[in-house]
Amino acid sequence: MTARINQWIANVRQFQTAPIQGQSRAYDTAREIFERPTQVTLNRKLQGENRTIRLQPQTVRLEVIENPRSDTEKHGPNESITRQYVILIAFKSCQGYPDTDIQRADWFWYAGQQWTVLDLIPNLYGRLLVQCEIAPT
Repeated sequence: MTARINQWIANVRQFQTAPIQGQSRAYDTAREIFERPTQVTLNRKLQGENRTIRLQPQTVRLEVIENPRSDTEKHGPNESITRQYVILIAFKSCQGYPDTDIQRADWFWYAGQQWTVLDLIPNLYGRLLVQCEIAPT
């Protein structure tokens, strides 16, 4: 088993190279986004106003993942539901591409479900990571 894991690690690109820094991270972000691009149209409720605006479509990479915190979060008498999250890889300080316009509480539709932006992780140069979850119904 350990030999198979070591072989897998040896074949995965991110384990083969040194950490990506500076402008190289920005180029890597563009490459990752355009490997599997997804157009999202974000909606934003304006502060102090009772209206929502729709932003122009933006290109991101979208990865659906299971709940990163625990196996299950919702329990009912006959069910146990695993929440699904989406991680968006978006542009930030990436030469040649506009920064992705996204804020906490923005929402969008993907695969027939509404997703809400929970958190932004802006501390990587050239890349913005965004955590989203299926909006409660």
